[in-house]
Order: sequence, then C-alpha cells, then structure tokens
Amino acid sequence: MIRFISALFLLLLIMTNGWAADFRGAEAITIREGDTLHKDLFAGCRNLNVFGPVMGDIYAGCERVTIEAPIGDDVFAGCREITIKAPVGDNVFAFAQTIYIDNEIGGDLVAFGGDLHLTEKAHVYGNVYLGTGQFFLDGGTVDGKIDGGTGQAYLNGKVGKNVKLETGHVRFDSLYSAGGGTQLCLSKPLDEKSTKFIPPDLTVTVKPHRHFFQRIFFYWLLLSFLVVGILLIAFCKNFSKDYLTFSRSLLWKHMGIGFLILVVTPVIALILIVLLLTLPLGIIMLFLYLIVLYLSYLFAALFVGDWILRSIKKDGLINLFWALLLGIPCVILMTKIPLIGWLLNLAVICFGMGSLIGYIWHEIKPAPSAN
Repeated sequence: MIRFISALFLLLLIMTNGWAADFRGAEAITIREGDTLHKDLFAGCRNLNVFGPVMGDIYAGCERVTIEAPIGDDVFAGCREITIKAPVGDNVFAFAQTIYIDNEIGGDLVAFGGDLHLTEKAHVYGNVYLGTGQFFLDGGTVDGKIDGGTGQAYLNGKVGKNVKLETGHVRFDSLYSAGGGTQLCLSKPLDEKSTKFIPPDLTVTVKPHRHFFQRIFFYWLLLSFLVVGILLIAFCKNFSKDYLTFSRSLLWKHMGIGFLILVVTPVIALILIVLLLTLPLGIIMLFLYLIVLYLSYLFAALFVGDWILRSIKKDGLINLFWALLLGIPCVILMTKIPLIGWLLNLAVICFGMGSLIGYIWHEIKPAPSAN
C-alpha cells in the first residue's frame, strides 16, 4: 500500500510538470548571458546562477541562488542565500538565511529566513509577507502592505498601504512613510526618547513574549511524534533500517529534491482543486502531501538520532527505538534556536521529504536490465 501511494504521488508530480519544465541537477547550474530559457526551471544544486532570461518560473533548492537576468513569472527558492538583482515578473517566495532584493518584483514577496534586505533599488509592486530574524527596508518601495513578524526591523522606505509587524525591536529613519498607517506588536513598550523619526500614525500593542516550552502544543507535538514513531518502527522495522542506509548518502541531493516536492506539490494540488473536474484528485494529493510532510519529520528525527548514536558508538548495532527517542527532541529543540531555527526546520523537512520519497522511488523503480 505504501509503495502504491508513493508511486501515485510521484507520478502525479511528474505528469503535471514534466512537459513544460527543465529539470536540472548538478554542483552548479548557470543560465549564461545571451541564453534564454523559455520553460520553467527546476534546479537542485549547490549554486544556481541566472545570467540569462528565464521566461517561466524558477523552483530552486540550492545553497546559493543569484539572479541577474529577468524572470518572466514566479521565483520559489529555498536556500542559504538568495540575491535578486533583476526584475521578477510576478511573485517571489524565498526561504533563506539571507534574502537580498535589489530590483523590481511584479507581485508579492513572501520571505522567511534570517535577514531580508530591500535596497533603495527594490520596488515590490504587491505586498510583503515576512517571518524573519531581521528586516531592513533600506530606501526601497512597497506599493502594497507589509505584514508579518521579525526579530528586528529597520524601516526607511515608502510603503503604499499599511505596515503591520510583530517585532522585538524597531528603528525608524527619515525616509519612512506608510500610507495606511503603522501597527506594531512589541514585547515591551516603545522607548520614544531613544527612537527618532517616529511616524505620527504609529499604533503600538504590547504583547509579552511566550517561550515555546510554555505552550501546550509543544508537548502535544513531542508526544505525538514519539507515539507514532514507535508504532512505525514496531511495524515497519526493516523499512526503517533500509531507509537509514539509503539516507546516509547524497545529503544535498535529498534536500534539493525535498524542497522541490515541498514547494511544487501544494501548487499542483491547488490547481487541480480550482479546475473542479479534478477536485477529488487535488484533495487526494493534498492529503498525501500532509502525510508525507508529517512522516518527513519522523524519519529525519530517526536519521539524526541514528547519526548521533553512531558518532558515539563506533561499532555494533544501533537500536532504532533509542535513535528515535534521541532524535525527536533534538530535531524539535534545534528548530527553536533563535534566528537560525527556521532554517534548521526547513532543512529537516526538505531532507526528510527528499530522502523518504527518494528511498521509496528507489525501491519501486524497475531494476536495470541484465543486458
């Protein structure tokens, strides 16, 4: 049953995108200056350099993404660093440690990561939605609104609509303005004496910060992972052992594949749902996606626990239950680390999803011919 469901999942993914996309995987991928790619680009690599125009979308799971040529449609990127120095026709969805925008974005900007920089050349024609450690609006322009949360915010640019941010610290500068007003949710009252250029329409709400260990959801999540993981190992012990053997190789490849599946699958599912005639297929795909997303955490935690035990115990068999009991708390706690927790969380999901789907595909694909 597991093989059938996984095969269906992969088949749908390939059929929906395969005829209109260019799939590339290597240490470094470069679209050279003077070249034009008329299809969507799916890239899983260490470095992606775009110096020639791409007329469709870009889906990138890389360490570093550099875009210095026009992009016709959307950009979906999960990486350590993304730099955009050329116009993007529509939306940008960026998950990165550093996000640097230095040109026009025709639609919305959705950014999650460590630092988000909007330079003086940046112009977002839509809205900005963010969840970052730091946010720098350094002379740029946003025609829509800015909404989300950030650890620290530097606001020195023009916003057409309102700004609504939850932040720990904010600093305004002389170029800042927001047509719809500024609403801030802070963990402590704003010190107006030490803050210059406070906008006249500023509204501040003070909301005390609650640590993750003060939330009941944290303990429910921890317990649910432990119970489900123990049941999976008990009933699928050989599967778990074979998965660990497979997942120890090609770590970056697993992360790249996982990111592509993470980003592309919901888009495909929503398209199938909107088309109405394929509504049941879209709902099934979305349901399978959520199951794989949950299992990705579990198997990534199992991998982490196994890796730690193997580092301590150089020889002998590793008990899968002990690996799980060690791996789950480690994975959950490291995703709570300030500033980089989001990146570790993304890495866990991408690795777990890529290695799990990769292993299942490795098991169900036809054996090579003896000839």
